[in-house]
Amino acid sequence: MRATTSRPRREIKTRFGVLIVRDQLEPAEHIDRLRLSAVPTWSASTGFELLWLLEHMGARPSLVLLDLRPVTDHRAERVADLASLAAAAKLPTILVGAHAAETKRFPDVVAALPADVTSDRIVDTVHA
Repeated sequence: MRATTSRPRREIKTRFGVLIVRDQLEPAEHIDRLRLSAVPTWSASTGFELLWLLEHMGARPSLVLLDLRPVTDHRAERVADLASLAAAAKLPTILVGAHAAETKRFPDVVAALPADVTSDRIVDTVHA
């Protein structure tokens, strides 16, 4: 009988990175732009994915980027869900396309960008 060896859990070590909390159908243009500018990114759209990234993969992002522009159907309900995910991450948050009343639902908002913001401006805000 052959002994099996288990691989050690791969720990991701970084001082800076972005956790993108997003709707599953959201386009990933700003994710690609962040990665092209050498910013480690992780994406989660459910509580399970968030837990897996933070606890099992050992991802250590320094902030949350949450783009609300694509959220149209059942917006109030979906914004509440995304606010819960952002709160669970316990990190400073950058919001994109949030209405003034929605911004109050998110903890520790460090920047709120308008809906017409460019991907370059999002990347600049992350680097600031």
